[in-house]
Amino acid sequence: IYNFKNKTYNPSVKTDKYPQYDLNISSYKKGTLSIDKLSKLNFFSIEIIQQLYQKFNSITENYEVDTFIIKNTNDVNEFDEPKDLCIIDLMINSIFKINGLLTDVYKKIKDGGLIMISYKELEDFENEFFFNKSKLILFFKQLYYYIFLRAFPKTPILRSMHYILTKGKKKILSRAEVLGRLFYNGFDIICEKNHNKISYALAQKIKTPSQNPAPSFYPVIKLNRVGLYGNIIKINKVRSMYPYSEFLQKKVFEENKLSSIGKMSNDFRITKPGKLFRKYWVDELPQIFDWLRGEIKLVGIRAMSQHFFSLYPKEYQELFIQVKPGIISPIFDENMDSFGDIVKIEQKYLMLYLKNPVRTDIKYFFLTLSHILKGVRSS
Repeated sequence: IYNFKNKTYNPSVKTDKYPQYDLNISSYKKGTLSIDKLSKLNFFSIEIIQQLYQKFNSITENYEVDTFIIKNTNDVNEFDEPKDLCIIDLMINSIFKINGLLTDVYKKIKDGGLIMISYKELEDFENEFFFNKSKLILFFKQLYYYIFLRAFPKTPILRSMHYILTKGKKKILSRAEVLGRLFYNGFDIICEKNHNKISYALAQKIKTPSQNPAPSFYPVIKLNRVGLYGNIIKINKVRSMYPYSEFLQKKVFEENKLSSIGKMSNDFRITKPGKLFRKYWVDELPQIFDWLRGEIKLVGIRAMSQHFFSLYPKEYQELFIQVKPGIISPIFDENMDSFGDIVKIEQKYLMLYLKNPVRTDIKYFFLTLSHILKGVRSS
């Protein structure tokens, strides 16, 4: 137990507030697809289905995969016994309650079972929607797209109006949001494919669904972060990532690792404006409110997500939970080459702060401010 400012921290406290538990899928049996059941699909071809499934099942077995196909959201109620594979033969963009359907499908397939989905990805939609030589038509299309299709769904009151007019069926979906929704609902991505500007994904039921409240779509969002004494706190930020991106963090880290500045390399979850926000710390400005509430302090290592916190060594974690997170983070150094260098710099700060809090924060405030002005926080 660590004593700090007359409070205690118990190292056994779990920093994962909304854990998703692994399912026992070791007994799941792979098999072959029945081609007869896969005819007359709207958005899937037999070739696409086979290409996706082969990524999952490279060994042919004499077991026919029990498949059910959803052509209407009500179709999921027609199946009682758990199935091996569900093919949602609807564009996810046209589904009113995406999470509701994924929840229903989750209950209808076996542990280790599969789900196939299709959707129009944001970039493909934009490339098609803005393909017009007339500057006047293009201007009105831009107004319709950015105001009605993008801004309305993210604005209180206007969001309700958007749903009334579109019935929730004209959704602009990023790849990050779609994959994030799958992870949120207990699925892991097996493989993806893009064909004729339609994106396809195969996912496997491997975890329990998240109990985390569904994320906000608004410009300013609240995120769960590890704070003082290992408590989970809420941090306000200007949105710089697509909705549901936080549920992909572990997956993105496993695939891309970290850059030398401690950020995910080639992170597709970051929006175009988000890259600019992050470079100049615009996304951190709402944390001034968190500072005034006393959850964080002005100078200090930024409050981390539960997964990111788990990447650090135990010795570092034990120091981190003794100090409040901060807005202005002392991680910058011209000679940083790896995540290990970041750990050393931050750990040095924590040790110095515990010895002399005021002097340490004054020193690091001016040191970090000089790097912020150079725009080196993130790429």
